[in-house]
Amino acid sequence: MVGISTFTCSRNDIHDCLRCPRIVAFKVQGLKTREVTTPRRYESSLTSYEKGAVGETIAKVAFEKMGAEKVEMKKIDEREILNQLREKLKSLENRLQNVSPETLLLELLRQDLEGMSFITEKLNEVYGSLHILGKGAIKNPFLPALGEPDFVALPSKTRIPVIIEVKNTVRTAASDTFQASFYNSLAEVSGSITLKQHYKDEKMELAPSVLLEPETQTILIYPRLGEFEICSEKTRIDNEIIEKIWKAKQLGLMGKLPYAEKTDSCKRCNYKKFCDTTIYDEIETAKPLPLIFAKGAIETGYDYNAYFLKNYIQEKLQKPGILNKYELEIQKAQLELRIKRQSKTERIQQYSDKLAVEEIKNKEAEWIAEKLNITVAEVKEALQYPKVPDTHKILEDMSAELEPWEKILGAKQIKENTATIFSLTLSINTLPKHSETLTEKAWKKWS
Repeated sequence: MVGISTFTCSRNDIHDCLRCPRIVAFKVQGLKTREVTTPRRYESSLTSYEKGAVGETIAKVAFEKMGAEKVEMKKIDEREILNQLREKLKSLENRLQNVSPETLLLELLRQDLEGMSFITEKLNEVYGSLHILGKGAIKNPFLPALGEPDFVALPSKTRIPVIIEVKNTVRTAASDTFQASFYNSLAEVSGSITLKQHYKDEKMELAPSVLLEPETQTILIYPRLGEFEICSEKTRIDNEIIEKIWKAKQLGLMGKLPYAEKTDSCKRCNYKKFCDTTIYDEIETAKPLPLIFAKGAIETGYDYNAYFLKNYIQEKLQKPGILNKYELEIQKAQLELRIKRQSKTERIQQYSDKLAVEEIKNKEAEWIAEKLNITVAEVKEALQYPKVPDTHKILEDMSAELEPWEKILGAKQIKENTATIFSLTLSINTLPKHSETLTEKAWKKWS
């Protein structure tokens, strides 16, 4: 089995290819240029992930309180934030030795609060208040790639959504700016930003939303530094660079290398001992496998919009809790029905019990339809939608497009990775609406 990165195009792939396409090929081949070191043990300090979680939480709280006046971060309840962080970082108490988790968290929390107080004041001058719309997913079938920034926000002055990425580090890095520029391009060039639960006019909206090929900016937030950077730059994502990346990946999988010019930077390259620029191979670049599978699925009649809706309802609206009172009633009625099925004396009652379960399900469907502003029929149709299409038919119908990949990976490898490849399309090609449009645009760019 090959790794997921074989089937996608990441910002690291673009960064490597802009330096030299051979780096992409070497990495696909699994060549290592330095010894693997033992991961650092964090017994008395927070990990980068934990620091990031603190920064993200503080930033969200700050933006929620952001308005026309300066945000009074000192008035924010530290205990409330600590409780949120404990839920996120449950492993802290088991890992840390000779130091209280609360002490470490409070120290960083206060530092971040001070920094965010300054940041929100300055951002307010540029954007007005920043309303957090929610967590967004940037989907791009052309590369294909999936980006998951920390937040998508709507400024009160411009009303044009911006991406927010929190970096709770003690210094800025060039890689942060590259990530921001990648997000900008990923959304704008044959991409989209999908919002699931989000805010509209300061109210929680349950109906998912999608922005097709939006022009965006990314704001990099550094709470500990009290600094931010507005990035409007774009990473180069065009047919030439993406095709060059895929040619390098495909040659790398075959143990070969693409053409590359020899430059002064070759002397400093970690792969120089593996590289001879006079030896190279050519190949007709094949379209990315997830895009081939997505196009094939659509041609078989598979509805990515319906899959998104089904997954969204099950993930967000069919969980027992404050939002959905019906799900607990359904579970209780189904349990009672199962118990009665085990008792012969209760069989007469079973039919009416089944009707009771269906009645509750109908009420739940009506509630979901109201929340998502769709019909009850659409809700029921989505919930009955198949999880996967007929992959055998896709392999058969797309055989001409898959032929180059059979020479690269072999037909057996493709079949063994069918589930992995199709799962990528369910992440990248599914939208609340316009799924087919986005996939067709990507297909045309490759044709």
